[in-house]
Amino acid sequence: MNKRANKIGIFAFLLLLVFGCLIYWYYVISDLRGQSELESQINHLVAIKDQTEILRIAQDSKTADFINQLPPDTKCEKTTDAQGKLEDGSYYYSTLLNNRPLSVYLEKTPSGSGILDIPKWKVIKVVLR
Repeated sequence: MNKRANKIGIFAFLLLLVFGCLIYWYYVISDLRGQSELESQINHLVAIKDQTEILRIAQDSKTADFINQLPPDTKCEKTTDAQGKLEDGSYYYSTLLNNRPLSVYLEKTPSGSGILDIPKWKVIKVVLR
């Protein structure tokens, strides 16, 4: 009976491991990761105020000025999932910063690592609405 219980335990562990890996893989390749990458990149940008990056992604001076005046501890709130994919391949999201709506466009590029290709997400444009 002891060997049987041991085999069942090993089987259950392996089954949970495979299930956990599948959930993680789904998260990595899905658009859900884009949402968390958007929040991470925008929050980091607001905290460090990298002028080169702000000018690169801000659609206009109004958006750049808005990002620059935010307190460093401001965080994205109520970020949507992907609202659509545009013709240029970018994904459209919406989020709130300091209770102001922003349109955020992300680029999803393959890492080029073959079968275990984990896409990279990058904010390419931000527009204050």
